[in-house]
Amino acid sequence: MDSERTRATTLWLVNLFFGPGAAPTGVLLASLADELLRHGWRVEVLTGTADYRADFSAGDVSFPGKIHRFRCRSSGSSVRSKLRTWLTFYIKVAWFLLWRRLPEVVIVQTTPPFLHTLFAVRACFAWQRPQIILWNQDTYPESLIGTGLLRPSSWTYTLLQAVARWSARRTAHAVVLDGAMADRLRKQGVQHITLIPNWDLAPPAIPETSLPAELRQLATGYRYRIAYTGNLGRGHDLTPIWNYLRYHPTQTEFCFLFVGEGDRTAELRELVLREGWQCVKFWPYLPAAEFFALLHWADFGLVALESNCLGLMSPSKLHAWLAAGKPVIYIGPHGSNVSETLDAFGCGFSVDPALPDSFQAVAAGLSNVDAVQTMHIQSQLAWQARHSPEVGLRAWCELLGRLNS
Repeated sequence: MDSERTRATTLWLVNLFFGPGAAPTGVLLASLADELLRHGWRVEVLTGTADYRADFSAGDVSFPGKIHRFRCRSSGSSVRSKLRTWLTFYIKVAWFLLWRRLPEVVIVQTTPPFLHTLFAVRACFAWQRPQIILWNQDTYPESLIGTGLLRPSSWTYTLLQAVARWSARRTAHAVVLDGAMADRLRKQGVQHITLIPNWDLAPPAIPETSLPAELRQLATGYRYRIAYTGNLGRGHDLTPIWNYLRYHPTQTEFCFLFVGEGDRTAELRELVLREGWQCVKFWPYLPAAEFFALLHWADFGLVALESNCLGLMSPSKLHAWLAAGKPVIYIGPHGSNVSETLDAFGCGFSVDPALPDSFQAVAAGLSNVDAVQTMHIQSQLAWQARHSPEVGLRAWCELLGRLNS
């Protein structure tokens, strides 16, 4: 890429989160910023002070470039609190843009949504318009319908659709995470799209003894430890597992461990208590070192996506499990980033959420020890070939080299 550019090009990276912490988008953006700086770009970051979780503060940022950090700390994880944080960030970024000359390239993520619209509006009044690149992590406004936050017939949704189409025509390029997401953006009117899957670092080899003894005790007596980590929220459908447990309430093959919180955690706790399922356990968020130990201790990672959210969001839990060499049990529709990886590498099981008894096939497949061992090997290969930082960052550099040549 360096040989294709005769002068340093100024580039802005924009997202509410940036740097180490619980927000996957912030970690991704920080690794891209470091890589572009290393390749000679003049990189500036526009970000906020909000924490991804109210109980977790991000670590120090080591990025040596210029960071414009706007104060917009969140006071909670509710929808109303998020909206306040997003609105504050919008206003402060807009004020910043009003008095600044735009760079040649702007890469904008989707936290908060429609952030790229601010730059499209500002570009209308610029002498030289920048190339606006949308790094699409969630597709708006359709995801608001998919998660039940808006009705398709509402005037709010109609207005947001018009904003999305207007912004799409002024977006030079979009980077998406899977083919279904690319189809969604094409319908909005985005002309140029590149698929670059997200990535994650290989977790350090931290022994399972680093986990709390009480946590490890929860899985005693079960053959397989299946862990769901992070936010259990809207868009995550685990119905096939609950159907399986209703037929096998006392089974001891699988311990389903939910580590973290989310909008639907309380609902799940009530279901488990009502049904009396002893094999479903809960644990709060883990600090980084213990989380890495969990990745090595668990036998499978559990990833879920509701069918109506296909192309609207892509589960980020996949990458860490593959980086740890662990197969994935995916409950969701075909065509997502998870199913694309599973189909290409055979590194786990795909469960159709539309079929009530579909988890039974997973239970049968796990009885084949040799097949499970092969999945572990394929998981590491899938990470190296598709979801490692080297692959993702190289694809970004190649894309920017083509756009800037």
